[in-house]
Amino acid sequence: MIKRYILTVVVLVLLVGSSITAGYFYLQWKKAVTAPSAEEEIAEVTEVIGTFMELPTGEVPTIATVLDKEKLADQAFFNNSQNGDKVLIYTTAKKAILYRPSTKKVIEVAPIYFDETAQAQVDNTSVQQTSPPESVQPPVASSTEQTLP
Repeated sequence: MIKRYILTVVVLVLLVGSSITAGYFYLQWKKAVTAPSAEEEIAEVTEVIGTFMELPTGEVPTIATVLDKEKLADQAFFNNSQNGDKVLIYTTAKKAILYRPSTKKVIEVAPIYFDETAQAQVDNTSVQQTSPPESVQPPVASSTEQTLP
């Protein structure tokens, strides 16, 4: 009688555990399948920003997502950034836009400076790029150049 009770409890625990595990992985798969593509994300973000700000025409921006604002703290452009903010980089127009999707507000707009020999100063662990970047140096204030307020 006790062996049968223990066996029933073990089987029930295994069923519940496997059901929870299956549900978790199903939700993760569903989230991955429904995540917007890079083109969809670019179109969505530019559409929202374009309703209240004139965006450069004739080019598709590169979009990056701020993942760790602490790693970007030394760059003036990212002083008011939060994790999850989007950075739109227009290489032809030489403009960068920091946008916060949670509040639907533009946080910062600044010119970008090209440096043909240097790589981007944004650390890949702190920003996740949505589309491949051109050879762009993100907006950084220096002693002779200043970003927009």
